[in-house]
Amino acid sequence: MTKYAEFLSTFTSAVQSAKRDVNEIDLIAVSKKKSISEIQEVINQKQFSFGENQLQEIVQKWDYLKKKNNSIKLSYIGNIKAEKLRKFLIIVI
Repeated sequence: MTKYAEFLSTFTSAVQSAKRDVNEIDLIAVSKKKSISEIQEVINQKQFSFGENQLQEIVQKWDYLKKKNNSIKLSYIGNIKAEKLRKFLIIVI
């Protein structure tokens, strides 16, 4: 079992213990400092919502990943300076 699968099992149990529906929750996987292959492994397990807080990581990884996996939803976590916004929007949209 992968680390993500272990986490998902624990997460699902916690959600059920709280008497919540797991389908009501959008789980956002934070990809900070993870390689393309590590992220793709999680995508292959049906995780499509991701968060990133480093613009340079978005530029390096996410253009490729979004082209390969059109179901991905990417969120920027944190603050972004105006001069970096254009680069970010080109990749995310």
